[in-house]
Order: sequence, then C-alpha cells, then structure tokens
Amino acid sequence: MKTEQRVDGKERRSGAMVRLRREGRLRQVATGIRRRTLVEAKARSEQYIPG
Repeated sequence: MKTEQRVDGKERRSGAMVRLRREGRLRQVATGIRRRTLVEAKARSEQYIPG
C-alpha cells in the first residue's frame, strides 16, 4: 500500500479515492448510499402523501 508523503489533505483523499476505485469498492459504496437514500425518499414521500 503506497502512502503519499504530501501533507495536502486533498492529495491524500484523491489517492484514497483512486485506491478504492481500483478495488471496486467505491462503486459498491456509491450504490449502497444511493439505494439507502432512495428508500428513505420513498418512505418520506409515502408519509407526505395527503390522505
């Protein structure tokens, strides 16, 4: 695992993103978040539907 020497938080974050994307986990995380938000939005819309 290659750690970046830069103190720049942005650099390090981008490196982590690249590593996650290479491992194929970023897509899983994104889809999980999207699914969760969709479920929550659906529940919310059902709550807000008038009578």
